[in-house]
Amino acid sequence: MSTEQITKRRVTMTSVRAIGRDDKGRPILAERSMTDYVPDDERGLLEPYLAAQRASGQWDTVEVSEDYDAGPAGYHGQTAVPVGFTRPTPEGQPDEWVTLEHELAGQVFEASEASKRSGGGDAAPGSGPTSFHGLDWVARRYGIQAQLQLGILTLGLAVLAIQTATLKNSMATYYGTQILGVDLTSTVPGGAAGTVLTGGSPAYARKAPAWGAPSNGVVSTGAMTFDVASGSTVAGFNEMSALAGGTYLDGNSLPSQTFASQGTYALTLTYTQG
Repeated sequence: MSTEQITKRRVTMTSVRAIGRDDKGRPILAERSMTDYVPDDERGLLEPYLAAQRASGQWDTVEVSEDYDAGPAGYHGQTAVPVGFTRPTPEGQPDEWVTLEHELAGQVFEASEASKRSGGGDAAPGSGPTSFHGLDWVARRYGIQAQLQLGILTLGLAVLAIQTATLKNSMATYYGTQILGVDLTSTVPGGAAGTVLTGGSPAYARKAPAWGAPSNGVVSTGAMTFDVASGSTVAGFNEMSALAGGTYLDGNSLPSQTFASQGTYALTLTYTQG
């Protein structure tokens, strides 16, 4: 394999799911997309990678670029070949695992010295092993399983639900004012925070969510883009009371994904007040 040749393909995966209905009966959709950069060379990594992603059942479409594409990490960066991907199962059941059927699964190829000096880089020719890029994921969350169950109040046999958009919007706005920092985690948070990611170049850092104006009890952030180190696994996110330090307030799981090389993860949060 020539060290002066880009050998990666851009793989784009998308999924759209109906996750509920609004107060007018219209479907609310959750949209996810993931972009990875996978070597297409004599090692034969591309086809097993595509087969494992399709078998995971997470995606409606899995598309491969016609042209070679180095991706943001550059072809000479570190390569961490995934061991497989999670196949979602019904709530309450353990996730299933789809193995990447390749002899190099789970192995890590260190970045070349040229990559270490440059901090990666796009398509500039260089030396060292071909690398995956990692992924760029937008997760749109609906009805985050907030510990503050504000939507329904129960008193005796009476169930009181919020009827007006005005009060729903007030509740949704309050939720956003409490969540001032967001972390990606390698373990799934619940009653306690998940384990926050670290490392990388650029280094991982907590992000401040920019909450928009609520509409009928629905409020969303803009996309928060995190730098994630090669070999890191994203399994969930923590919602914190401050951008630095602070208290863990809430969190949830994300479909487990392992980065093959230094990459980015874009996360959009949506809170729905019932």
